[in-house]
Amino acid sequence: MAFELRDAGERDAARAVGERGWEIVRRGPGGRSVARLAVARAVLQLGAGDLEGALETARLAERHEPGNPDLAYLRGQALEALALRQVPGGEALLSDAEASYREALTPSASAAAALVDVARSCTSEVRLGTVLLLARRPAEALAAFDRALASRPDDREARLGRVEARVALGAAAGALGEAKALLDERP
Repeated sequence: MAFELRDAGERDAARAVGERGWEIVRRGPGGRSVARLAVARAVLQLGAGDLEGALETARLAERHEPGNPDLAYLRGQALEALALRQVPGGEALLSDAEASYREALTPSASAAAALVDVARSCTSEVRLGTVLLLARRPAEALAAFDRALASRPDDREARLGRVEARVALGAAAGALGEAKALLDERP
């Protein structure tokens, strides 16, 4: 229901629904899955800029459902965004975000239960590549962007990341052709 309210533009109502449901988790889920609720809550928190809250949500839910790729991905998003805010420990946060995205991409028993269609996908590879670029590791970033493009060849963010990685690797002339193709396309 929270996602439906969010999609209808009722963000405050969506967050209220998420918070009411989250009380179940705080009291102890009693064997019930908390992933769907945690994903909804974390997505809404990220959208509202509550990065610390989203990180806490993902971590608490992971205690109940370890190995969930959605929760690892959302943890990575929160850590990456916190690192970009220039908070103390930004380098460590980038490293933790990298580990989170790698975890989201790792096949696990709970991967079949993924709710968000990004955890083990092009989007996770793009986020991983972005974190690797920020960590000044362009060769690894390029490999992540290439993996993303292998699954979704027209992904603009992956293509742009590839350009940035190639420039950082000193291949600006080749990257220029790729950048020009991106600029010539209509979004």
